[in-house]
Order: sequence, then C-alpha cells, then structure tokens
Amino acid sequence: MNIIIPMGGIGNRFSKENYRFPKPLINIVGRPMLFWLFDHLETEDDDIIYLGLLENLDKQFNLSQRLKIEYPEKKFEKILLDFETRGAVETLFIVLQSMNPDRLKYKTISLDCDTIYFESILKKFRAVSNETNVSFYFEDHQGKPIYSYLNIDENLKIIDVREKIMISNHANTGAYGFRSGQILKDYAIQLLDEAVGYSGEYYTTNLMKLMLQNNEDFRGIEIQKENFICVGTPDQLNEFLKLIKTKRSDQFQIRQMRFCFDLDNTLVSYPTIYGDYNSVEPIYENIQLVKELYEAGHHIIIQTARRMKTHQGNLGAVIADIGHVTLNTLQKFQIPYHELFFGKPYADIYIDDSAIHALIDTRKEIGWLIKQFDEQNLNENKKRVKGFISSRDFHTIEQLDNLIIKSSTCSHLQGEIYFYQNLPKDIEDLFPKFYRIETNEQAGITSLVIEKISGITYSHLFTNLCLTQGRFLKLLNSLKRIHFSIKTHLKSNIYANYFDKILLRYQQYNEIYLNLDQHFQNKILNSKEFLQIFTNFFSDYQQFQYGKGNSIIHGDPVFSNILLKSNNNLIFLDMRGCLGKELSLEGDLNYDLAKVYQSLSGYDFILLDKQDLLKNQSIQLYIEDLKKVFLNFLLKEYSNENFNFKHIQIITSHLFFTLIPLHNNFQHQIQFYQLAFQLYQQYLQ
Repeated sequence: MNIIIPMGGIGNRFSKENYRFPKPLINIVGRPMLFWLFDHLETEDDDIIYLGLLENLDKQFNLSQRLKIEYPEKKFEKILLDFETRGAVETLFIVLQSMNPDRLKYKTISLDCDTIYFESILKKFRAVSNETNVSFYFEDHQGKPIYSYLNIDENLKIIDVREKIMISNHANTGAYGFRSGQILKDYAIQLLDEAVGYSGEYYTTNLMKLMLQNNEDFRGIEIQKENFICVGTPDQLNEFLKLIKTKRSDQFQIRQMRFCFDLDNTLVSYPTIYGDYNSVEPIYENIQLVKELYEAGHHIIIQTARRMKTHQGNLGAVIADIGHVTLNTLQKFQIPYHELFFGKPYADIYIDDSAIHALIDTRKEIGWLIKQFDEQNLNENKKRVKGFISSRDFHTIEQLDNLIIKSSTCSHLQGEIYFYQNLPKDIEDLFPKFYRIETNEQAGITSLVIEKISGITYSHLFTNLCLTQGRFLKLLNSLKRIHFSIKTHLKSNIYANYFDKILLRYQQYNEIYLNLDQHFQNKILNSKEFLQIFTNFFSDYQQFQYGKGNSIIHGDPVFSNILLKSNNNLIFLDMRGCLGKELSLEGDLNYDLAKVYQSLSGYDFILLDKQDLLKNQSIQLYIEDLKKVFLNFLLKEYSNENFNFKHIQIITSHLFFTLIPLHNNFQHQIQFYQLAFQLYQQYLQ
C-alpha cells in the first residue's frame, strides 16, 4: 500500500497562536503530532509512507531522518516541496509524480498529518475490494459545518460530498483511500487544470466529487468518534490535551516521557538577594506543569548549575555548599521529582536539539494543558476569529500593501515601462495592473509601480513536477494571445538582440568565459569556438530572413516570469519592450518560443538548485512529455509561420550562452554552458 502524508502547508492557525514549530512537529505531551499518527499506524512490509513536505521543514528539523531513526521498521520516502501548495490535491499530485510507476498500481491512502487514529484504518482499507475507493467518516452531531460531509445510501455507497456544507451528519475524518495511485493521479490532473475556486484550495473532496461524477465506486467506512482525534487547530489540540488529562487509558497509548527541567529561572527565580538561594521565588505556572506531568506518570528530572562557577566545577564542593538549601527549596514549593542532578556545567548558552525555552511558553512547547488555564484559554481562543524567484542584482523589488515597486536604473526599466504604456487593451488581463512611474533623476533611479499578484510561478510548478499538460497549454495559449493581439507593419530590426548582443556580451565578460574554458579543458567546445558558431548562424539567419517578425512579443517568457493565479488565470511579468537600444513591442517569434524552450531544457531546475533531479529518469520523461506538447502546439497553432524547430534549438543554445555572465554562481555558469552545448548537439543531429 502507498500511504501519503501531504504536508504542503505551514499551519497558519498555529503560527498565529505563537506556536514556534510547524504543525507536524507541535508537541503533544512532549511528542510531535506527526509521531502520534505513526505510533498508531500498523504498516506491513510492502507499505511505503510518502512524505510530501516543505523543503525548509525537512532541512531545519531533519524530519525525514528523525522518522527513519524513530521508526526503523517503517519505509519512508520524502518528496520535498519548495513552495506552499494550494491544498492537499496539489501536494498529492507532486508525490504521485515522484512515485515509481510500479507503485502507482498499488492501493493508495491519503492521511492528514493532524488526525490520529486509535484503530487500524489501514486494515479496514486492505479489506476493501481492489475496485473500490473509500472515505472514512464519523457521525457529527455538533451542528457546526466545519468538516466535509458525505451523502451515503443504505449500502454505504457515497452519492455526494460537499466541503463545509452539512448535507448529512457523515463527516470525513481526513482519510481517503483510492483503488490505485494511478487513478488518483489521473483525477488530480483533471482537477489541477481547473481553477481553485472560492475556497483557494484544491480539497481532496473536490477530487472525490469529480470521481463520483464519473461513476467511480466510493464507499464510506465509519470510524467511531472515540477512535480518532483531529488536532488540526489550536482549539482542537487543547480539547485533546484536556481529554488526555481527564481520560487516561490504554486507548491513547501515551508514552511515559522523561522531562528534564532546569531549576533556576525555570521553576524558581534567581535569588532576589544576591547570592542567597533562600531568597528565590516560585515560578508557579512551570511548577504546576511539573506537578501535573509527575502525577500523570512521567519521569521528572531536575538539574541545576548552582555554584558550579563559584567552585570551578567541583561537584563535592557544590553539594556541600548548596545541596541542603536546594532540597529545602524543592520541598518548600512542593516541586516533585524522580531525579535531582547537581553539577550541570555552567555556560552562557545551552544548545540542545530537545531544548525548550522556559521563558516563552513551556506548556505550549511541551504540549500540555495546565488545569487553571484549561477553560480560560479555550474560551479566549474561540473568540479569535495568510512565491517569486529572486530578482536579478540590477533590480530591487519591494512590496507596499497591494503594490509592487520595482526599481532600477532608467535604462534597465525603460523597455518594460514602454511595454506597459503601449499594451494592447485586449491582453491587459495577462499582465499586472500598471499604476505609475516614479523617477529620481538625480540618483538615476526609476521605479515602476504595479499591482501585487498572488500566485505561484511556473518555475515552482515545473520543478516540483506540478506542471500538468493542461497548465502548460494554458501558458502556450496565453502567449499565443499576446503574439496575435496586434498586427501592424514592422518598423524595427527584429534581429537586433542576436548578433551584436552576443558579441558585446562576450567581449564585456570575456574573463568569465575564459574561466569556463579553463574548467572544461577542451572537453567540449571552447567559448571562442562557440561564439564563432553563433555569429555565423545569426549572420545567415538575418541574411536569409529566417526570423518570424511579429508586431508584439513578450521578450522573456521563461517560467520564472509567469504566474498562475488561484483562478487559473496567468500573469506575465518582466517584458522586454526593446530591440537593441530601440524601444519596441516588435520582435522575432522564435525568440519568445526559444525562451519557453529554455525553461523546458532545465533552466529553472538550475536556478532553484535542483539540477540533480534532471538525472532522474521519471523526471526526464516528465520533461520530454512537455516538450512534445510544446512541439505539437507549434505545429498546430503556428502552422502559418513555417517554423524550423532547429532554429529554436540553436537560439535557445545561444540564450544559455549569453545568460552566463548574469549569474554569479560558478556552478550555475558551468551548468548553463553544458546545456548550451547539449542544445547545440541536438541542433546538429
């Protein structure tokens, strides 16, 4: 069985309540929420648990490695995401894209990371027919439509599903089983090619509804309310903590934890009279926490560094000096413990992967609900009613409310400004709203003020394997709209960004190219030979008028300059608006199409430091499929232009060659040069 845990979000509701850790790592009685899920998950030898998680979460907390150490008998595979996905389906699709084709034949279940089951739902799913999909549900009689709900017939066949609309009392628990990974993937593609909708998320129930409309067999499996718990919000977590305290039983399988508390400035204050430890004051909330953990059966250790500095680490002298006073303090303030350690080494900073800061919110960090705060905090909480690629060095991008302010020298921005000022009205929806230009003539700085757009770049979609063919066709059709938006008699030299530009770039940054020559040591074409090939080609290209002159081109439609909004509409950014030094909308269609092919050839993987993924066979197949879509689109939609795909290949090769000096990372420069050479070889074939 494939078990997928989608964790593509960041848990905003917890961060707003000042929880420091990401939701999967928030502690429940000292143990991360995600571990509680796996503690109660009975897997078999052939099961694989796929973790779809944010890259920074894994890097910062080493989560995948911790899980392998904690659960050596379980098989884990991590799929890292470098953007926050818009719902579980988008995360599921990315995971499925990374899955071995043979595994796509297996039954597949999706489990929320914030729902803990106290009975074996995997066993229940295994017992279901291989032709049936399932959704686990419980009877919800609260009267508050906060879940998704199922309409089920007398045979437990699911007829309908609605998100946050109470069409019945059958509420989903967040566990969805599919007869295969492939069927889940196929329907995920269909859903992702549609708009997110008013909710702003691709819910798994949206995918279920799509499957039901196509007569897929879905059955409901009931889970009794006492056999699972959802801790997806701070309120739900606090309710569970309250339940743990009032109903301790084997049902919850709470591990006995070892809690080690420092004494000074954690359980008691520093001396109010300098040097006199008899004058310490109790820190009541933390003492109450120790008492309750002790009473709940957990092992309490208290340690102290008292007098370690004074006696230079001599433990015998420390105990003789301060031992009696310390024991009296613990007795006076009724602080229970199992072990007491004198001799904690004195230091200014203590660094530990299990440490909790006593002055922040000890209760919340451990995951415990102190008695006198139970009702007060729950009631207060109920009253309280959230990706671009970095800009180049010669631009600065600032956000101000709902505006983006892009600043640079006048010469760098003049083309983009010209494009906005001459934008055809029937394609205005494809670009951010243009507000104004502000110029500081004394400093030579111009600022372009445009609308802030919420969306995800095609770079992130592509490199996270989340660029469906439907999404890619939407990009190509939108670019075609730009190309065919106006038809006027050409006035500009459409070849101005080729021959002269590559010569100037090479001369200006000759040292960079010579460094690359030294690196490759004649294993591939040196830069001077490469330059000669390009200048010869573009000389012929212009002489024989091979260019496809057009009244308007974007000028730089690489994936990092294209956003997909939640309504599935596209926004293009960073238009060129110039040919050489001349301001113009005109240009060579081959140039725009080569920019798209530049991204398809691996540019974004390098830009986002994911170049190692390009060695993966399944990812190569994914990219090749998109290249086929691109070529077929050109043959069909640009048939009147008599395209020569070889021209697009060598123009793309030259784009990689000329962009090298714009990137400071030497490894990136090497990889761009290699791609330029590979594309040239393809051109020769």
